[in-house]
Amino acid sequence: MPEPFSISLPWPPAELSPNARVHWSARHRATQEYRWLVWAKTRQATLVAHPWERAQVRVQFVVPDHRRRDIDNLLAMLKPAWDGVVDAGLLKDDSCITVAHVEKIMRPGQRLVLIEMAPL
Repeated sequence: MPEPFSISLPWPPAELSPNARVHWSARHRATQEYRWLVWAKTRQATLVAHPWERAQVRVQFVVPDHRRRDIDNLLAMLKPAWDGVVDAGLLKDDSCITVAHVEKIMRPGQRLVLIEMAPL
């Protein structure tokens, strides 16, 4: 059975927010950079002989303050991350991902995303 793993990612660029009003080329550039970053972190964290059939994901958004943030928008910003995981060969496509748990954690001075993935 494949081993679960976790990766720590920087906060997604503001251009990836569904509420961002940016030119398509700026969004595209941010998407490609974040997708590549997740690909590299996934390849570094695990080597997969065969893609997983399905994966269960736990996501922690580490935020620096108590501002209100919409969980749906935060998850939408991670679409390039799921594509990066697929590009790394861990999954056949991102429809195989089940988000089991999402939470926001407040840590002053930090903004990052922690993702734990396990095969189902």
